Amino acid sequence: MDNYNILLRAERSGKSESREYYISLYACDESWNCAYEQITITVPHDMGVNEILKENNLITNKSATIISPDNALFKTNVYPNPSNSVFNIQIESLSDEPVSISIYDISGRLISRSLESKTQEIIVGHEINPGLYFLTISQDDNSQTVKIIKSK
Repeated sequence: MDNYNILLRAERSGKSESREYYISLYACDESWNCAYEQITITVPHDMGVNEILKENNLITNKSATIISPDNALFKTNVYPNPSNSVFNIQIESLSDEPVSISIYDISGRLISRSLESKTQEIIVGHEINPGLYFLTISQDDNSQTVKIIKSK
């Protein structure tokens, strides 16, 4: 394992055909803009070639399947940031479930929460005073947190 690769080993246990791994990724940049994603990796057993299968020309290709955030699309864009008025939120998602929008102050106190239908663009922030806030956008099991700055 290094900064770019992870080694997974699937061993046979029981009668299952494969093993699933759930990997949660949580990352923040130096400005405390954070994101969370979960990916699922399914690794079939016996990915190597069995000698008996090779002799009888019964070789089949097996490969691992990765269900990544690209497969379960959930992307957000918040702009302008910083803003002296409101923030626009664009959401790309395959789900039609409602979107939860939460704004927290720097101490973690909930300032506002709303449940929005999934639309192309949501406008928030008109109710907050100038300062630093964390905006959390959630839908189903997907969530993203963005640091926003409301200026005077």
